[in-house]
Amino acid sequence: MEGRVTRFLPDGQAVRKEVHRIFKSEKGRRVAFVGKSAEAYLPRPKGIELVCWPHAPGTNPSTIEFLMCKRKADVRFARRLHMKVYWTATQGAVVASANLSTNAYGAGALHEAGVLLASSKVDVDALLDAVKPQKVTATALEKLRRAAGALEGGRSIPGRSGRFSIGYTKPSARNGSCSPSMPTAVARASV
Repeated sequence: MEGRVTRFLPDGQAVRKEVHRIFKSEKGRRVAFVGKSAEAYLPRPKGIELVCWPHAPGTNPSTIEFLMCKRKADVRFARRLHMKVYWTATQGAVVASANLSTNAYGAGALHEAGVLLASSKVDVDALLDAVKPQKVTATALEKLRRAAGALEGGRSIPGRSGRFSIGYTKPSARNGSCSPSMPTAVARASV
């Protein structure tokens, strides 16, 4: 990737294709909201480092739990996170408006864009140091689950106007999900 020129990604489909390409053969780090069905866009989630803001409706608790328990991703939470960075050591980095979700990657009505960069152009260690990601705790996951459940029920969230619906899947609806009270963390991905 180091020899390639920077490339503009004009829509969610282009972002999705490039994120899939860079992670197809290499683990890496992703910093983004994690929406419903995000696992469909992760070709090799085992051992990846995934950092997201534990805030509904952007991050889906059922998907987080599935990625941690069944796909063995190393998921961390960071407060007030809005950036979307998809980084690998050798295949490049995508900086985009698109969250890791079906809605952002073209199936929804959102207009997204991004830029493909050489890996060396993104100091991912400095970025992660700045956002101070924390291990996902049972308490944090339960708080996210309650907020998502409130949205699914059509209730508003304090500080937000209007009502939202996010397609939240209750943990019991996932076939064979692990215990929601004991999320498992996985060792940090080697990059």
